[in-house]
Amino acid sequence: MNRIATMVRGGLALGGLLGIVAGASANPFGGILFRGLQPVDTFPGESCSQCHRGGKANPSTATLEVLVNGSAVSAYAYMPGETVALTINFTEPEARRLGFLVMARSGDPVLPDSGVRCGPAGSMMPGESEAGDSVKVRNGTFIRRKPEPCGDQLDDIWWATQSRPTLGPSATWEVLWALPESNVGPITVSVVVNGGNGDGETSGDNISSRVLTIEPAVAQPPPQITGGGDVLAGLASPGGAPQGAPGAIASVTGSNFLRPGTAPNSMLDDTGRLPTLDRGTCVEIGDLHRARLLSVDSDTATFQIPSDIGLGSSTVRVVRGCGTADASASASMAFDIVATRPLLFQFSEDEAGLTALGQNLALVAPAGHVEGRRTRPAVAGDIVNLFGTGLGPVEPPYEDGEFASALRPLRNAAGLRVMIGEMELEASSLLYAGSAPFFTGLHQLILEIPESVPAGSHNLSVHVDSVVSLAGPKLEVAAGESLLPTTACSVDLVLNPLEGCLANFSGTTGVLEVDTDGKACVLGSTDVFAMWECDAASLDLTRYGAAIEKQDDGTWKVTMLPEEEEIQECTEDLTVNPGESCQVEINYAGSEIDVVITVDDEGVICATTSLGKFCDTSLLALLPIVGAEIEDNKDGTWTISKLPAPPSEP
Repeated sequence: MNRIATMVRGGLALGGLLGIVAGASANPFGGILFRGLQPVDTFPGESCSQCHRGGKANPSTATLEVLVNGSAVSAYAYMPGETVALTINFTEPEARRLGFLVMARSGDPVLPDSGVRCGPAGSMMPGESEAGDSVKVRNGTFIRRKPEPCGDQLDDIWWATQSRPTLGPSATWEVLWALPESNVGPITVSVVVNGGNGDGETSGDNISSRVLTIEPAVAQPPPQITGGGDVLAGLASPGGAPQGAPGAIASVTGSNFLRPGTAPNSMLDDTGRLPTLDRGTCVEIGDLHRARLLSVDSDTATFQIPSDIGLGSSTVRVVRGCGTADASASASMAFDIVATRPLLFQFSEDEAGLTALGQNLALVAPAGHVEGRRTRPAVAGDIVNLFGTGLGPVEPPYEDGEFASALRPLRNAAGLRVMIGEMELEASSLLYAGSAPFFTGLHQLILEIPESVPAGSHNLSVHVDSVVSLAGPKLEVAAGESLLPTTACSVDLVLNPLEGCLANFSGTTGVLEVDTDGKACVLGSTDVFAMWECDAASLDLTRYGAAIEKQDDGTWKVTMLPEEEEIQECTEDLTVNPGESCQVEINYAGSEIDVVITVDDEGVICATTSLGKFCDTSLLALLPIVGAEIEDNKDGTWTISKLPAPPSEP
């Protein structure tokens, strides 16, 4: 719940009271302190300066920022009944002890031009994040005396302050603010921060303040669906009614899908699966089936069609404020639920056909086909990856919204055919068809390009029983040998175009190679689908402890490589300090994968694998999938509390 209206002091809790007793002495510790005057007396004008005199008001050296749900207050308009995060960021280089006061009031000003409003403006509580740890809240019932101009209305006023002083020149406080259940008109928010100099006196402390007005949101039109499907989804079916398969990924486009200013919620729900509610919005399929949501923004909702929905005619609609009294729903769009609706995803909205991804993470397309992306045709013997949805259930099945933790084959693998042009791919060339790792509702096909495929651009399609995927995807094949490097990198090694070598980057095997257009590239060192970085003139590899230089003849020479380091083994109960790493081998999808866990000097934790590098939120979301747990000790260190079982011996 959100509470606002704050009284703060950066000093010690004198006798357990916040100076609430009238006539309490001034705080000698350089924070904000109630005296006989209560928040209402100084709202929204001068606050705290009656005790802390001789300092500057709003000094130019101080920065005071107030955010609602991570955005500027000026961009926010409130919806009755919602809860928002109010964040106060403050910095004053010369300050040593900080305290804050924030309060909110509604209604018309009591006196002309006074700005003092006496109506309630919701309630407050400390924020749920670490920034709320030093926050506490009060309401008007704590005030012994009820001065004018608000009198008994003070009983409804809440304010927030810190529970202990914040030491140092900067601070962040977070307060959760539950707004009134009805429209109360404009709400005035007063934020005051005392930058105490820490000299034990009340003189010379600087007071920074902001008085902000938040208006109620203009009545928002209901959500509207204008289309189904996009480059990453497949409701659309040219020439017929929209179709979708149980468990498949789909999307709808339109407008007004979200309330303005709503805060993003967690990536997963408390069951570890994708949520059915995102910032108050849900997608309903058929008879009140709620879909698991991959993403929602103001004009697009991408979701997983429920796997237990029956086949036949159905509907989809977007509901804003889902489950609340003021819920607003779009008109329902009709579409058919069919057993399979195969669709191959494409990697670019403006380039039709870019569907396959090579093992070297280049898009399978003519060299230089897409600016800023590595593209390269496949050759006989290359292994390429396709991603899609709607090919049918896997065995054993995953629950809706569950992230795939292993490669599970399609239940109806016998009914799957992959066509390259008019040629059907032989079963021996289809290495895998089933769930894609670290995703939900996503299918992956792994193909080996056979010798019989001629050079050229071929239509690519997937047939599941008698259902054919939508047209569009292409597979570019060239004559020649596989371009994947097998040589280890060494200092002074010279690389020509189409040549590469293998090295260790940030704890995982990476590739240094020269592209067909003469660009040098490093791969395997960032995230899963963008594990590459290329440059035509100079490639900065210093963060990996490596260097490569372009020669006058267009070749590239390796001039430095990272030193091999002995990394300790990860064990349960091991605490990893900033600047330290550990390594563990896990079994994932039948393959043994090395994982290097690193904590940098700022306390950010990352795991580097051959699948990519995952840090902070993405890492913590993925760990349970492989059976691991890591705890944040809140001091920059992390403790490994659980590791997956070691790979079994063959």
